[in-house]
Amino acid sequence: MNGLAKLLGVDPEEYNHWQLHWLPDDPVVVLTVLAIVIPLALWFFWTSLNRVGSRSRKLLLFALRLGAFTLLLLVLLKPELEFRKSQSLKNSIAVLLDNSKSLSIKTKIFPDESSRIDLIKKALEANATY
Repeated sequence: MNGLAKLLGVDPEEYNHWQLHWLPDDPVVVLTVLAIVIPLALWFFWTSLNRVGSRSRKLLLFALRLGAFTLLLLVLLKPELEFRKSQSLKNSIAVLLDNSKSLSIKTKIFPDESSRIDLIKKALEANATY
C-alpha cells in the first residue's frame, strides 16, 4: 500500500487501508451487459482483421483495439480508490445483575451446588478480558 500511496501523493502514515469501488448503481445489469458485449467485441476485433496479411500486424492491431476497449470499460465503470484510516477500539459490555431471591437458589447441576449468583460471578471473572 505504501507504494500506491506514494504514487498517488497520499501520506502512507495518514491512511492504513484502501479499497477500490466501482460506481454503477446496479452491478448485475452492468455485468450482464459486459458478459454479452465483451465476447462480441473480441469476435469483431479479430474477424475484422481478415484483410491484414501479416500475423504480427494482426496481433498488434488486436492488442491496440483490446487496450482501447479496456480503457473505455474502465471509464464507463468509474472506479474510485478510497483511502481510510481505521482504528481498533476496545469494546465494552455492560452486564446488569439483580439480587433477587432467584439468584440465591443453589443449582444441583454442578457438583459443588453453588448458588446462581456465584456461578455468574465466576463466569464474569473468567471472561473479564472481554
